[in-house]
Order: sequence, then C-alpha cells, then structure tokens
Amino acid sequence: MSVTGYSPWDDDIAADWFSSVMSESELPEKVRMALGKEVNEISLIEIRAAAYLLIVLCEPGIWPPISIEEDLKLGIQALSNCIDFEKNDTFARLMTEEREVLRDKLQQRYRPDCVPAIHKVLKLWFASGKLTFED
Repeated sequence: MSVTGYSPWDDDIAADWFSSVMSESELPEKVRMALGKEVNEISLIEIRAAAYLLIVLCEPGIWPPISIEEDLKLGIQALSNCIDFEKNDTFARLMTEEREVLRDKLQQRYRPDCVPAIHKVLKLWFASGKLTFED
C-alpha cells in the first residue's frame, strides 16, 4: 500500500475504491451531463448541484484523473452561464464564489492553496440567516 498524504483518498486502496465507485455509479458522466445543459430555472439547480460535486470530489485519487481538468473547465463555464441567468443577487454571488473554488482547483490542482476558497464557500452554504460576503 502506498500512502501519499493525509486525505482519505491518499493511498492505493482508497484510490482503487474511489475508481470503482466512480465507474460503477457513472457519477462523472452524470455530472458532465448536468453541467452541459442549457440554463433554465430547473437546470440551474441541477448545474449547481453538479458543480458542488466537483468542489468536493474533483480531486486526484477520487475523480477520474483523465478528466479532472476538462470537468473543472466545464463546471466553471456552466456556473458562469448560471450567474448570467440568475436574477437573485444572493444566489448569483454564491455561484460566483463556487466558480472561484473551481478556478482555484483548476489552477492549483495538486496544492492545498484553494482551501481558503473552499472554506469560504462552506461557511456560506451552512450559514443560517443573512449571508455575509467577505471581499
């Protein structure tokens, strides 16, 4: 067994397990299908849910490595389209933050530098009451 880090996906057994789960569930394909939809009131919700899966699962050792870069680019574009479509400023701002996490993951894919952006989005997702955006 080869352990390469402290994350739950940073060893060979976990990587094999995630590979099997991704393959059997066809999750990456389903995420791509959702992200590729034309934006409307219904698909926007699906696109955002698919982007969430990229935020939390699109990591080497979890997500199929051959498609990480393209899937992140697809998620960024899909969220950009949703932001343009969204009328509610709060939701548009949330999606902007989510898109920034995907951009960070794309640019710094193998480094923990995107942790602050992920933390910021997590705080917004789990906020109760009025959302406060920190610039």
